[in-house]
Amino acid sequence: MPTIASTSTSSPSLAPVAGGASVTRPLSKGASGPAVKKLQQALERAGFDVGMIDGSFGPGVKTAVEAFQRANDLPVTGIADAATQAKLAAAKPSPKPEKASGVGASAAEIAAAAKASIKGLTFEKLTPTGEKLMRAAHWWMDNQFGYPSFPRPRMCATNVSKVFSLVGLGKYREEGVRAMTGELKAKGAQVTRMPNNEAGFIKKLNEVFGGSIPAGTVISGNHVTKFDPGMQHIGFVGHTDSNGVVWIYHNNWLRPANAGGQRSEHMVSARNLASGMERQWMATPWIKVKKDASGKVVDVKSMLPKLDDMDPLNKEFFVNLAVPAEIAKELAPKQPDVKPDVTDPVVSGPSVSEPVPAGDGKPLSTQPSVVGPSEVELKAQALVTGRPV
Repeated sequence: MPTIASTSTSSPSLAPVAGGASVTRPLSKGASGPAVKKLQQALERAGFDVGMIDGSFGPGVKTAVEAFQRANDLPVTGIADAATQAKLAAAKPSPKPEKASGVGASAAEIAAAAKASIKGLTFEKLTPTGEKLMRAAHWWMDNQFGYPSFPRPRMCATNVSKVFSLVGLGKYREEGVRAMTGELKAKGAQVTRMPNNEAGFIKKLNEVFGGSIPAGTVISGNHVTKFDPGMQHIGFVGHTDSNGVVWIYHNNWLRPANAGGQRSEHMVSARNLASGMERQWMATPWIKVKKDASGKVVDVKSMLPKLDDMDPLNKEFFVNLAVPAEIAKELAPKQPDVKPDVTDPVVSGPSVSEPVPAGDGKPLSTQPSVVGPSEVELKAQALVTGRPV
């Protein structure tokens, strides 16, 4: 294995196996010492956050190793074996990401997030940007534990900013719920305030969204009268399961302490709580939607009323749905379909055939989870048919 000197521009060398063999000693969770410290430094230089560089192979280092392996097409084991260390030693230093108040993403993180699997999940109106956000959101579910400053109170918007940065949309970098919603709107998002009663909510779902909310839409919950940050929350609209339940991805705060000490489904994990992390980026059920044969919503049921600030039918709160400008643009009508990538198929959710009006009067069309032809393909088609594009 080539040894790279530890300088300001290269990765530190990793400890060889005793006896001078050409392979390196595998390092795994529980290990400690100079070799682990060099591993941490190498991961940091490659753009993978390990937390504190202290020579201890803890959960954060394991998560960083897994992310590096995933980004470099290595078996994802969390063990820094010879192949992983060799790849690390040869890795080019990653430029530091642009950050706003600590939020950003390195090139290595972006590459790893782009490869996260969402195979088998169904998403409504999935666009190219929506797909990237869904992959990034799932990557963050697997890796947030290794970034211990994020699973914390009052960090929900910061985690949303992190997911945006993982797809190269670092321009959405506000770290407050109302500030993030305002920033999205200022940069072209279609923001709709949803009524907090069943009839009004259903009407808006049908009139504005055609019965289906685009995956990647930002959902924020706000108290009707109070502006306390502790009574606000934000996340993304995620997948829809086979029972018609729409799930949201967010920095979940629901834990036994909020429920009389009783643990129930969809709470922050015991692992996070044992590590002093009272939040967790995860998927939780939001609403169950019933539609008629035409795709029109006829009934809505709240799935997790305990998560009161995101409950669309809680009279004390209201929900904003913000479709980012990038997704709204991709949902424009008359975009032809092409076959999706069969290596990691994504099941497209139902969609209606006609565009429906958006909250600001502009059309918000339905769109399956495929991408239209490129500009080059359109020009080639024009040459063959003689028709302008």
